[in-house]
Amino acid sequence: MELRKKVYHSQVFRDCIGFFENNNIIGTSIKSTLSFGYKFLQPIEMYLETNNNPVSKNLIYLIKESLDNNQIYSDLEIYSILYKKINNYIKNNKFSKKPLEYYSWILDALINQINKDNDWNEMVEKIHNDYVEDNNKQVFLSYSSIDKALTFWMYQYFKERSVFLYVDWMFGKYYDSGIDSKRQLENELLKSTSFLYLRTLNSEISGGKYTRSWCGWEIGRSYQYHTDKQYHCDDFAVPPILSPNILDGFKEFLGFNSISEL
Repeated sequence: MELRKKVYHSQVFRDCIGFFENNNIIGTSIKSTLSFGYKFLQPIEMYLETNNNPVSKNLIYLIKESLDNNQIYSDLEIYSILYKKINNYIKNNKFSKKPLEYYSWILDALINQINKDNDWNEMVEKIHNDYVEDNNKQVFLSYSSIDKALTFWMYQYFKERSVFLYVDWMFGKYYDSGIDSKRQLENELLKSTSFLYLRTLNSEISGGKYTRSWCGWEIGRSYQYHTDKQYHCDDFAVPPILSPNILDGFKEFLGFNSISEL
């Protein structure tokens, strides 16, 4: 993974595909969905990045064009969902939402579809088999469990830079008991040198006013262990980005060039 100032979800999907292929993980289903997500999102994210005043109608027609250009993936459930919705927008001239609201919707639909795929189990097993405990510093990641592709990408990125990013869905045990879950998280917080909260569509609600329950609990506990090493990552948050009071005192994680500061 090359070092870059701006990271897009389409690039995250692309890098995840590379890991599956490089490690001979079959994962036909997940690779197809990730491939579609990469190729479908790329022109849309470029349009939003290069236009200071994107127009909703233009974005909807660009989404339609990107779907038409990726008909090879038309058998995927997510393709059918998006195609039906976008054509309904066009048919009924529904362009009243802000461009980023349309982008948020298609991104959320993709992420939820990717999250449901069982091929992640094979990938996690591969990571566990290859994992060697060392003296690298550990960073605790607080995140939404729906963001599997993104958190997996972040784990790989930090690993390449000799930092162990603790991602609970990848390395923690599943407990039915909230008490046991909190005990496990507490132990990993204690072992970590710093705390990183990942802000996404899924980790926050009401437009960023509030955090999800488990994220809120982890953030609260981090004040006991990491008062001078608390960071929030806004790289994948969709604007406008509000600031929940619970993040008061946190430092902004200034991009993936700044891992050495954690």
